[in-house]
Amino acid sequence: MLCSTQRMGIRFCLNDNGVLIDSKESKDLTGHCRVCGKSVQREKSFQLFQHSDKQCDHLVLSEICERLTYLISSQQQLAIPIDYTCTNSISVYVTHCSLLIDTDTRPLIELTLQDNQAIYLTVTLDDSEVDQNQILNLRTRFESVIELNLSNLTVPSTNFTSYLSDKVLDDQFHKRCTWLSFNPLHSLTRNIASIEQSSIENEQQRALSELEQVNERIKAANHTLEQINRDIVTTQTTLTHYHNQQHKYDLSKNIEDLKRQESELFKKISTLKRQRSELLSGNTTSRLSDKVEDLRAAYALGKQHIKQQEFEKNSLKRQIERLTNQKSEFHKEIDNAKWLRRVLEKFDCSFGDLEQELIQIVELSESYDQYQNKSRLAENKLNELEANVNKKQEELDEVKKGVEFYKAQKFKLFKENQGLKKLVESGDV
Repeated sequence: MLCSTQRMGIRFCLNDNGVLIDSKESKDLTGHCRVCGKSVQREKSFQLFQHSDKQCDHLVLSEICERLTYLISSQQQLAIPIDYTCTNSISVYVTHCSLLIDTDTRPLIELTLQDNQAIYLTVTLDDSEVDQNQILNLRTRFESVIELNLSNLTVPSTNFTSYLSDKVLDDQFHKRCTWLSFNPLHSLTRNIASIEQSSIENEQQRALSELEQVNERIKAANHTLEQINRDIVTTQTTLTHYHNQQHKYDLSKNIEDLKRQESELFKKISTLKRQRSELLSGNTTSRLSDKVEDLRAAYALGKQHIKQQEFEKNSLKRQIERLTNQKSEFHKEIDNAKWLRRVLEKFDCSFGDLEQELIQIVELSESYDQYQNKSRLAENKLNELEANVNKKQEELDEVKKGVEFYKAQKFKLFKENQGLKKLVESGDV
């Protein structure tokens, strides 16, 4: 892309006598830059001039303006914009075109029209905007100024002048322009003002049409908010139902039951140890078998209870996932409501007949804040439920540890019973 820091050859410069020379016509190998006054040179007469070290700041703008001045002077016709939007143009006859260059100053192109009206052209690039002080000075003098935007141009390898003629001074020239200042005393400016008045009236009609569309959107938004309110009521009912379900699964009661069963298991283990001692002294094989069966029954009961607790845990997880999905849907609805609120805030509400709509917008905003508060309450309840589930999981893990201990004791008793059987069978007891 064309930028002000791009390295560019110099076609127009001054010779040692201060006379402007064209590098394509002159055979001189040295000269002076018109922008900074420093010396420039070239090795061959068919080449463009170059700075010996660093290129000066406004050189690229100077070369562009020099070529545009040459082309406009040759054509003597220019299509300038005739309205602020620069969508329409008018062809004017240019009697004189000159380039204004000074040290450390952005170059300007001065156009003199057939009625002696002067218009100044200032060129902007991607990295080089207009000098505000320069434009302010021209406005103070009531001069007409047009900004010419060349930010989307590139630098061809050859024949830059023809490239500007084809890409800039074409039938789309006015679309690259923007009016920065007007001279109120010339007829062309007055014509532009009258056309602009008609454009303003069209804009007013378009604004009224957009207002009607916005009113329709407000109605649609009211309907959406009503639907959101109904969804809030439904969600509140669901949360109440879930709260009732939570009471059915009283975690503290289940934990107490597990602790009681753990205590009973420990008592049974103690009883088995005592009975083992009795067996060692009484050698009663039948009683040992009965106690083993009792132990198996107690183990099966504990395993069944653990399965029931895991089923209740999975049920609670599914309910948590459902509430999490509902929470995600609520956040999406909140984002939609925020987008609608930004649209209403950006709309210009300076018309008197919009007072009722503004009151409705305020009511919508208050309903949105209430909805956010309810959503936060639901989220807090969900977090509290997740904490309770985690606590129950920890307590369930403790019960599992007790059961594992019970399994180990059972296995130990089984080994000891096997040893007793062998002793009974061998008759060593």
